Amino acid sequence: MTLYPFVIVISMFLGILGGYFACISGGFSAHADFIEGLQLEFNPFHVTYAFIKTFLFAMLLATIPSYHGYYMKGGALGVGKASTTSFVWTSVAIIIMNAIVTNILLT
Repeated sequence: MTLYPFVIVISMFLGILGGYFACISGGFSAHADFIEGLQLEFNPFHVTYAFIKTFLFAMLLATIPSYHGYYMKGGALGVGKASTTSFVWTSVAIIIMNAIVTNILLT
């Protein structure tokens, strides 16, 4: 769970770097215009928002499969059923949590 924030920072950096290379190589704007756009449109709360969501999603990813795995019964067939169930419930919980957190923090 402590690795997720590091991965988020790397993904943010690579997203900006990829956007920069695509913008410059595609001829959509100049270097100075891209950097100026980044600086003008930067909102520090969006970084905080990304870390809040990362922490909440990490909690969901750690607790829901652990719960289903702990209460699993039935050998190999039970493992398959528990993993499928935990995957489905984790996906649903992440979608619902994303909607709730977005509505609370960005409106």
